[in-house]
Amino acid sequence: MRTVDLVSSAVANTFRSKTRTILTILAIFVGAFTLTLTSGLGTGINAYIDDTVTSIGASDVMTVTKTPESATGVVATGPVEYNPDAIASGQPGPPGQTVVAITPDDLETLSGIEGVLDVQATRTITPDFIQAGDGDKFVIGVGSLVAGQSVPLVTGTDPDDSAAEPQALIPVAFVEPLGLGDPDDAIGRTVSIAITDAERTQHVITATVV
Repeated sequence: MRTVDLVSSAVANTFRSKTRTILTILAIFVGAFTLTLTSGLGTGINAYIDDTVTSIGASDVMTVTKTPESATGVVATGPVEYNPDAIASGQPGPPGQTVVAITPDDLETLSGIEGVLDVQATRTITPDFIQAGDGDKFVIGVGSLVAGQSVPLVTGTDPDDSAAEPQALIPVAFVEPLGLGDPDDAIGRTVSIAITDAERTQHVITATVV
């Protein structure tokens, strides 16, 4: 059978069985839509997981904390004896929550573990407020990123540790109240962060929003 005859026969059968043709076309559309939807969901879920993991920590970074111990060296399950190395955690949680500070000797012990390339202490800072220009002051927490860690950004870039001046990421919820306009307008603007030291002296530093 010639090609022309095959095409003519296919066209004739297509219009002869209209119901079958319509159902076949619908099945093709449904199959294509299902494949597209599945592929899109898979890509979106993978991107969400990647963003969540990178915001928690880098792939080659481990955070180490010290657990309070009793005088016998057993992990405490009841009242804990006073420990002069215990300090306020500075993190959200129950009032009076404390952690045990890691000492320089602990850092040296950690750095001696096989496979550990670098050990750095995490410093907790509790600022008094953040302010843009002469605008309103708001309470805000301060955190830091370790190498390889990132957070999902609406716009801008992660802070550069090698920058000469302090840089900051601010939550989207703070942009409008601080008077910075929208997130794109906030990039490059300067904010003031007040911190009170151990001698109850308040210091104000400025940082560029990135």
